Amino acid sequence: MPRQSLPKEESTQPPTDFSAELLDVQDKLIPASQLYLDPNNPRIVTEGARTISDKDIPRRQEHMLELIRERIGIEDVKDKIASVGYQRHERIFVRPLRGTTKGYVVLEGNRRVASVKTLQQQIDEDELQISNAAKKSLREIPAVVYHGNNPDIAWLVQGLRHFSASPIKRWEPIQQARFIEKTAEQSGAEEIKIGKQFGVKPRETAKLIDALHLFRQAKAHRDYGDSIDDSKFTMFHDGIFDKREALATEFLGYNEDAKKATNEANFSRFLALITSSGSKGTSTIRRAIDVRDKLPKIILEKDVLDRLVDGEIDLDEAYQEIISRTKSRESGKFSPEEELKSLQASLDRITKLPSTAISMNGDVKGQFVDLLRKIQRIVKAHLEMLD
Repeated sequence: MPRQSLPKEESTQPPTDFSAELLDVQDKLIPASQLYLDPNNPRIVTEGARTISDKDIPRRQEHMLELIRERIGIEDVKDKIASVGYQRHERIFVRPLRGTTKGYVVLEGNRRVASVKTLQQQIDEDELQISNAAKKSLREIPAVVYHGNNPDIAWLVQGLRHFSASPIKRWEPIQQARFIEKTAEQSGAEEIKIGKQFGVKPRETAKLIDALHLFRQAKAHRDYGDSIDDSKFTMFHDGIFDKREALATEFLGYNEDAKKATNEANFSRFLALITSSGSKGTSTIRRAIDVRDKLPKIILEKDVLDRLVDGEIDLDEAYQEIISRTKSRESGKFSPEEELKSLQASLDRITKLPSTAISMNGDVKGQFVDLLRKIQRIVKAHLEMLD
């Protein structure tokens, strides 16, 4: 079948019109043995991962097949194909594998191809029996062959499918954010406009992109960066930026123009809470919903936050203390237990003051001395009243 191309007079498009790119294709039936799973698949590639060259793609096929089976899952697709065969309308999207005359890299449809290859293995090893018609359908797979040179074509094609509300498996937020960013960079259009073209509301696009920048800042952090992987993205997207004003703006000092947290001390505290530490090897906050619902209340009580970060109390204990303090304030009743807890926390903070370091810092030493003397006078006054 001849390749489909736009006439020359229609090839000049607005920056975000990808029709010419997507129509530089050819329909073709391709033997399953000539199809190579894509190790640069947007669904599985992680932040900062290096691009795998075409010459290395063939040797990674066994690993890719196992990775897709375990990380993404193929059972639903495999069972359907085993039952009714590979349907001709289910075309995959591929490009020629550079350096070969017959190989093709799967840009969209890796789950389907992985399912076909798994079925073929099971049939060859007498682990599975399917109808002759279904078996015959596995030999050649209907495909659309892309002939352009866009290095990010897989992102574009998958974005068109996985941003939709169709039954196709929707991308995770971090993949959506990367897609919008890549497409905006390539087209020269604003990220908000790209989001709109793919059905994403401006507020959600801003949330995705801001979360991506803060996530990358976290990965670059000197102390906690090594503990930040793609699974932590939800802490920023569904946690921090779901409560933008309280957490992003006020607590972290997120700068909309610079796209970064400017309150480094609080940013470090937050990263300490969501990364593994201590003998238990688990993070203090493990769910984005707790970042969203509990942290905004905890940060209002600095002593509770400090004890939480230091590991003196866990998340549930910190939250219960906040609830108890709030109820006490609302009732206007004196709570000896809460006052003692608060006083003990203050004592702990004063006890831990790094006096030697403070004495060597002339800029702030006087401020500390004045504050400690003020505390001394207040303590003396209270003792005189209680004696």
